[in-house]
Amino acid sequence: MDQLFPSKIKANELVPIELLFQEWKKIQAISITLPQHIDEAKLQKLKEQFIIGSIPLELIFNEHDKQLRFSAKEKIALDTPAAQLLEKEYGIILRCRL
Repeated sequence: MDQLFPSKIKANELVPIELLFQEWKKIQAISITLPQHIDEAKLQKLKEQFIIGSIPLELIFNEHDKQLRFSAKEKIALDTPAAQLLEKEYGIILRCRL
Protein backbone atom coordinates (compact mmCIF):
# COMPACT_ATOMS: atom_id res chain seq x y z
CA MET A 1 0.00 0.00 0.00
CA ASP A 2 2.82 2.43 0.85
CA GLN A 3 4.42 1.82 -2.53
CA LEU A 4 1.22 2.81 -4.33
CA PHE A 5 0.71 5.95 -2.24
CA PRO A 6 4.06 7.10 -0.89
CA SER A 7 3.87 9.49 2.05
CA LYS A 8 5.78 12.72 1.80
CA ILE A 9 6.33 15.32 4.45
CA LYS A 10 7.68 18.62 3.26
CA ALA A 11 8.91 20.85 6.04
CA ASN A 12 11.72 23.22 6.77
CA GLU A 13 11.42 22.69 10.50
CA LEU A 14 9.58 20.29 12.81
CA VAL A 15 8.13 21.37 16.16
CA PRO A 16 6.40 19.02 18.63
CA ILE A 17 2.71 19.90 18.87
CA GLU A 18 3.01 20.43 22.62
CA LEU A 19 5.49 23.26 22.01
CA LEU A 20 3.78 24.83 19.03
CA PHE A 21 2.05 27.70 20.83
CA GLN A 22 4.86 28.25 23.34
CA GLU A 23 7.93 28.15 21.12
CA TRP A 24 6.85 28.70 17.55
CA LYS A 25 6.98 32.42 16.84
CA LYS A 26 5.90 32.25 13.21
CA ILE A 27 2.15 31.59 13.45
CA GLN A 28 0.81 33.75 10.63
CA ALA A 29 -2.90 33.31 11.37
CA ILE A 30 -5.45 31.20 13.20
CA SER A 31 -8.59 29.98 11.45
CA ILE A 32 -11.56 28.84 13.49
CA THR A 33 -14.28 26.86 11.75
CA LEU A 34 -17.53 27.24 13.66
CA PRO A 35 -19.98 24.35 13.97
CA GLN A 36 -22.99 24.33 11.66
CA HIS A 37 -25.47 25.29 14.39
CA ILE A 38 -24.02 27.69 16.95
CA ASP A 39 -26.20 30.16 18.79
CA GLU A 40 -25.46 33.79 19.58
CA ALA A 41 -24.92 33.11 23.30
CA LYS A 42 -22.20 30.57 22.52
CA LEU A 43 -20.59 32.99 20.08
CA GLN A 44 -20.47 35.64 22.79
CA LYS A 45 -18.91 33.18 25.27
CA LEU A 46 -16.39 32.15 22.59
CA LYS A 47 -15.43 35.78 22.02
CA GLU A 48 -14.83 36.23 25.76
CA GLN A 49 -12.28 33.37 25.67
CA PHE A 50 -9.94 35.24 23.33
CA ILE A 51 -6.94 37.08 24.72
CA ILE A 52 -5.62 40.09 22.82
CA GLY A 53 -2.36 39.22 21.09
CA SER A 54 -0.55 39.45 17.77
CA ILE A 55 -2.02 36.59 15.69
CA PRO A 56 -4.65 37.47 13.05
CA LEU A 57 -7.95 35.60 13.47
CA GLU A 58 -10.22 34.27 10.74
CA LEU A 59 -13.67 32.80 11.42
CA ILE A 60 -15.14 30.33 8.94
CA PHE A 61 -18.85 29.51 9.02
CA ASN A 62 -21.63 28.26 6.77
CA GLU A 63 -24.69 30.27 5.91
CA HIS A 64 -27.29 29.34 3.28
CA ASP A 65 -25.11 26.43 2.12
CA LYS A 66 -22.15 28.73 1.45
CA GLN A 67 -18.88 28.81 3.33
CA LEU A 68 -18.04 32.34 4.47
CA ARG A 69 -14.80 33.71 5.90
CA PHE A 70 -14.63 36.64 8.27
CA SER A 71 -11.34 38.28 9.21
CA ALA A 72 -11.55 39.78 12.68
CA LYS A 73 -10.01 43.19 13.26
CA GLU A 74 -8.74 42.03 16.65
CA LYS A 75 -5.66 39.84 16.90
CA ILE A 76 -5.42 37.10 19.50
CA ALA A 77 -2.97 35.07 21.56
CA LEU A 78 -3.44 31.33 22.00
CA ASP A 79 -1.77 28.55 23.94
CA THR A 80 -2.27 24.78 23.90
CA PRO A 81 -4.70 24.57 26.88
CA ALA A 82 -6.83 27.39 25.45
CA ALA A 83 -6.89 25.75 22.00
CA GLN A 84 -7.94 22.41 23.49
CA LEU A 85 -10.66 24.09 25.56
CA LEU A 86 -12.04 25.92 22.53
CA GLU A 87 -12.19 22.72 20.50
CA LYS A 88 -13.79 20.71 23.31
CA GLU A 89 -16.26 23.27 24.68
CA TYR A 90 -17.40 24.86 21.43
CA GLY A 91 -16.93 22.08 18.86
CA ILE A 92 -14.81 24.27 16.64
CA ILE A 93 -12.02 23.26 14.29
CA LEU A 94 -8.86 25.24 14.86
CA ARG A 95 -6.14 25.60 12.22
CA CYS A 96 -2.87 27.47 12.48
CA ARG A 97 -1.20 28.87 9.39
CA LEU A 98 2.55 28.62 9.89
